[in-house]
Amino acid sequence: MSKQLGTDEITIVNVYEDSPADKAGLKSGDILYKVDEHETAGYELDTVVSWIKGEKGTSVVLHVLRDGKEVEVTAVRDKIEVQTVAYEMKEDQIGYIAVSEFDSVTYHQFETALEDLEKQGMKGLVIDLRNNPGGNFDTVTEYAEAASSGRSDRVDKRQRRECRRSYLRRSK
Repeated sequence: MSKQLGTDEITIVNVYEDSPADKAGLKSGDILYKVDEHETAGYELDTVVSWIKGEKGTSVVLHVLRDGKEVEVTAVRDKIEVQTVAYEMKEDQIGYIAVSEFDSVTYHQFETALEDLEKQGMKGLVIDLRNNPGGNFDTVTEYAEAASSGRSDRVDKRQRRECRRSYLRRSK
């Protein structure tokens, strides 16, 4: 989900396959305006997300606008591991990896994809970050190191701390 700057509009960005949102019938582009009996207008995104999250097996009613029509869906909460990396081998042995966001699972999923593509004889690699909103700093750091080196070698903790300090100094 994302919240448009300057508005109270919360838009569903990605609906992951087999997720509670997918099973409930939510679609990318739906505009969320109510969670159970809570209107979303005037609330921060993290507050709205906290209304949606809950104990596994419990239900939450989501009210969305889709193509100008009001739609109500009921989602059953569940623990989900977001699939943030999709990959395939393209023509001429060019590997393609799409990273939808940087979550705690992304680096492992990226490594797995890269190793599988290498086993298939990959000669080149395209990494697609379109529509990626960012995410977990440690994951971004690990990913950037693996992607820039062309290998999936792990970055030791000291190097990542050095990178974080350097990044924080530059961003002030």
